[in-house]
Amino acid sequence: MRRITIWIALGGLWMIPPAHADERQAADFARKAASGGRMEVRLGEVAKTNAASEDVRAFGLRMVTDHSKANRELEAEAQRLGIALPSEMSKDDAERVAKLEKLHGTAFDRSYMDAMVKDHEEDVKAFRAEAKDTDSPLQAFAEKTTPTLESHLEQARRVKAALGAEGIGSTARRDPRPGSTRP
Repeated sequence: MRRITIWIALGGLWMIPPAHADERQAADFARKAASGGRMEVRLGEVAKTNAASEDVRAFGLRMVTDHSKANRELEAEAQRLGIALPSEMSKDDAERVAKLEKLHGTAFDRSYMDAMVKDHEEDVKAFRAEAKDTDSPLQAFAEKTTPTLESHLEQARRVKAALGAEGIGSTARRDPRPGSTRP
């Protein structure tokens, strides 16, 4: 009798309704987006003090503004849907922040903009996929947020290209700290 009960219980697992799978996928998406959003805000704050380029500092300020807004919207949607978001960044995101916090000047500018291009490429891909998923409870949030992320990606690519083509140029500021890598 016990084998029959286990068989029935296990046999029913593969028949989980699609809504449950969509809810799990949406929860995973929300958790990753929340962590990434927190990382973007923190790195934008770091750019205020560690960047040499005015363009990089301006990009960082935009990240703080836009991602803070998106984070609040995501938190409201997650709460409405009963999705528990982590209060901290993922381990990978926290390690990325820790690495960049140690850099200053041109070293920070180049590493930060490299990271922002890569991160926003991944974000745009994930948000576009979520926006196309008509069964996702976060579809509307993803649709609304995708154009902003696409704009971030375009700006990150422009700033990165300018850093590579022109160096830091006249938009750099001097760092008076001894041993600084700023120009």
